[in-house]
Amino acid sequence: LIRSASSSRSSSSRFFLSSSSTESCMLSGSHQSTLDRLYAWEKKLYGEVKSGECIRMAYKKKCMQLRSQDVKGEDPNVCDKTRAAIRDLHTQIKVSIHSVEAVAKRIETLRDEELQPQLVELVQGLARMWKVMSACHQAQKRTFDEAKLLLAGTPSKLTSHKLSNMFSSEPHRLAQSAVNLEIELLNWKASFESWVTAQRSYVSALNGYT
Repeated sequence: LIRSASSSRSSSSRFFLSSSSTESCMLSGSHQSTLDRLYAWEKKLYGEVKSGECIRMAYKKKCMQLRSQDVKGEDPNVCDKTRAAIRDLHTQIKVSIHSVEAVAKRIETLRDEELQPQLVELVQGLARMWKVMSACHQAQKRTFDEAKLLLAGTPSKLTSHKLSNMFSSEPHRLAQSAVNLEIELLNWKASFESWVTAQRSYVSALNGYT
């Protein structure tokens, strides 16, 4: 669970951060670097937990083996060897627990001291960005609306004559310019949609992590 959630969050963050270029100007430090280190520590935690579980299983088997040897009245030397193995496994379990706690503490420190401030700064920055972008789009819409009104009006004879000469003299260039503009607008639309999708995926990954 830890590994899959971290992997999803890491891949989403790489795409989002590479497309938005926000981490280079964050006051609270490199967001992607924090996520990479957090992912590395979580992988280590996963390994420690898995290793500890294997040790506990071996400890349980040795305890069952010792009980069986006692019931059967086997040679004391054999039982002593089993007890020694149990003591060794018990020590390994304590070391494993200590390692898990240390790694978990490191993850908590990264989460609370680095990730949380970065997320707050990132969200605040995105809120400001969308506010500015909304104002720009509204200004663009007003400009387009005004242009439509001008184009819809009755042109003067001089303006009509100039437009007629322009379209008749360079029809291919104007047509190609219109095609190029359409292509660029479609590319911009696709890039914008991908960027918005990346932001949504990133937020979903963070929600899944928390």
